[in-house]
Amino acid sequence: MSSETGNIHLQSEQARLRAINLFCWVTAACATPYLFFLRMTEDTRSILVMCGIIALFILSPILNQKGLKTISRTLIVFDTNFAVLYFSSVLGYNSGIHLYLFTSPLIVYLLFDFKQKARIILALSSYLLTFIIVYLQSRYSIFPARPMSEDFTHLLYGINFCFTLFLSFVLIIYFANNNAAYNHILQERNEFLTVHQSALMTQIADRITAEGKLRESLAEKNILLSEIHHRVKNNLAVVSGLLELQSMNTEDEKVREIFAESRNRIKSLAHIHESLYQNENLALIRLDKYLQRILPDISNSYAGLAGAVKLEMDMEPIELGISEAIPCGLLMNEIISNAYKHVFRHKPNGILSVELKREKDEIYLMLKDNGPGFPEEKNKRTDTLGLTLIDAFVRQLKGRLSMTNESGAVFRIWFPVKK
Repeated sequence: MSSETGNIHLQSEQARLRAINLFCWVTAACATPYLFFLRMTEDTRSILVMCGIIALFILSPILNQKGLKTISRTLIVFDTNFAVLYFSSVLGYNSGIHLYLFTSPLIVYLLFDFKQKARIILALSSYLLTFIIVYLQSRYSIFPARPMSEDFTHLLYGINFCFTLFLSFVLIIYFANNNAAYNHILQERNEFLTVHQSALMTQIADRITAEGKLRESLAEKNILLSEIHHRVKNNLAVVSGLLELQSMNTEDEKVREIFAESRNRIKSLAHIHESLYQNENLALIRLDKYLQRILPDISNSYAGLAGAVKLEMDMEPIELGISEAIPCGLLMNEIISNAYKHVFRHKPNGILSVELKREKDEIYLMLKDNGPGFPEEKNKRTDTLGLTLIDAFVRQLKGRLSMTNESGAVFRIWFPVKK
């Protein structure tokens, strides 16, 4: 759009330069006959002045060709003012030379664009000043005019009047033709823009329709995905219930513990799917809220420990995708279950500390109990199934694991955040 507007202004400026050059040649041609009249007055100085004026009009197109447009236009304003001022003083007010000043608005309109307000005001002011000086000269005869016969004065007035009309007619015809051509260009551009706008409106309407269909499709997929998470959660709840029923058929405490641990793992998965279908964003889960969900289930699975363990939690609101939430949830389930199984069962006033925060591009998770800690003589990474699973989940998260004794067992896990 800006390039089209620039092309229009360029074409208009080129047409203006051609018109200015034509005006200079026509004015020089119209001024030439005055040499013969001046020759009749035998005024050599006036003849030389007229030759200089004609030469300046011829020089202006040459300056335009060399790119000196401002100098050329200033020269034209000066030349016309000087010619009227000088020859009105020499030939007298009745010679009609001052009539050329009435074409000054047309000349200014030819020379300058309407955006050049300062130059237009300056040029018009110079013509107005010239007219005032000519009038004062005729009124008070500051410089005495050359005496001429009445018939010669009338003839000269008639010629000046005719040339003024001719010059005005030429300028008006040019402006009319130029405006018609400019309006034709604008009309073509408007037609092009109308067609282009119509095409754009059609594209916008098509995009709005397509966007509406995409939103409907996305809403349907979100409903389906939410339903899938809900059914997965229900199916896992069924599996957990079956394991609980199965554990009731055995009297062996070790077998019951195995069933309880399996139920906790299944419940941790069920809570992930439950959190997903209850969340507006079906792709993310709040890790801190998830942890608050699984803690009661784990404590309830161990007889007599529900509410007996003090929880100290310092967790930032961090969201994870499902690919990270599942191994992270199972990881926390294993660590907390191990704490309840090996520490809190045998220790009153148990304390479980949980810290969750973001460190630059990583998630930092710390779980600590106030038990005796890890036995130094055992292989801490492969001694039990729980620790083996913890290692596996950390590797799945592509993270790092640190296990230390600090007035109890401390698990520290760092894993990267997927963007």
